Amino acid sequence: DTSPATGYGVFQAIRAAVEYRFGRRDLNHLRVAVQGAGAVGRALMHHLKAAGARILVADVSEAAVAKAVQKFGALAVGTDDILFEDVDVVAPCALGAVLDDASIPQIRAHVVCGGANNQLAADRHADLLDKHDILFVPDYVANAGGAINASREGPGYDADEAMRAVEGIYDTCRRVFARARDDGVTPSGAAARLAAEIIGR
Repeated sequence: DTSPATGYGVFQAIRAAVEYRFGRRDLNHLRVAVQGAGAVGRALMHHLKAAGARILVADVSEAAVAKAVQKFGALAVGTDDILFEDVDVVAPCALGAVLDDASIPQIRAHVVCGGANNQLAADRHADLLDKHDILFVPDYVANAGGAINASREGPGYDADEAMRAVEGIYDTCRRVFARARDDGVTPSGAAARLAAEIIGR
């Protein structure tokens, strides 16, 4: 099950994004709207609660939401409203393509960082997020924890070592943000350039 590592990686990405966007290292009282209370969403909420964040949650499963409310002290909101709540961070951890022409102008959060795959309906929506002054952490950077963990499975697997490797997502995000700033591109553009360079080597 790679979801614990994925959720932990998203948590590290949120830490990096919050530091970059708000200039703060702690998440105490940070308001985070988690879309999706499945395995990854639950893992993320576990770390958010431990860090003192205030959690809002929505899921199509009422049972999953009830568990999140009970276990993490989350506030339940409607599935149609979760992306548009007055929060600091929105964490899409359910469906892809949730960031589009209709949704982005309604987002009030300053950071979007979650575990769902393919959150952008189209590549151009990275530019639309930037236009609305929303810091978007590319999903394949934020949710890489599962792949990092899986790459270490097999004989001699060390769960603690794998989680330490997942913590590196924090530094990777900082590199992405710095590259975006220096190159005058979006974080999505910067991540793509970094990935191309790594593959090229």
